[in-house]
Amino acid sequence: MKLFTLISILFVFTSSQIQKQEIKLDGEYKMIYETEYTSENCIIKINGATYVKKLNNGSKKKGKITEQKIKALKLFFLRDYASELEVEVMGDTYKPSDTIYFRTKKIGEKDNPGDIVISSGQLIKIK
Repeated sequence: MKLFTLISILFVFTSSQIQKQEIKLDGEYKMIYETEYTSENCIIKINGATYVKKLNNGSKKKGKITEQKIKALKLFFLRDYASELEVEVMGDTYKPSDTIYFRTKKIGEKDNPGDIVISSGQLIKIK
């Protein structure tokens, strides 16, 4: 009986750790691009459906955030007001973390079958 109870407790504990956790984009993040787009590295402040990026060179970019649910998958789209690029963030994760991964696509090409990814990177939670 003790063995059964122990196994049951372990099963409940591990199954709760494996479930997807929904991400809430809000607050301040360090945005780090990979490879050739490192000049776009910045601090991004997200507040509701808008954001402001403060680039390392001191300039600022503003944009809006939209959410979309596709079946059980939640996606966030960050779009600068003056750009053809869009950042796509997966809205859930299997493990709690302060790091969220993203990819950048060109707006006119994102619905093509190949979904051309221009760059990718990480959002690291600061506050």
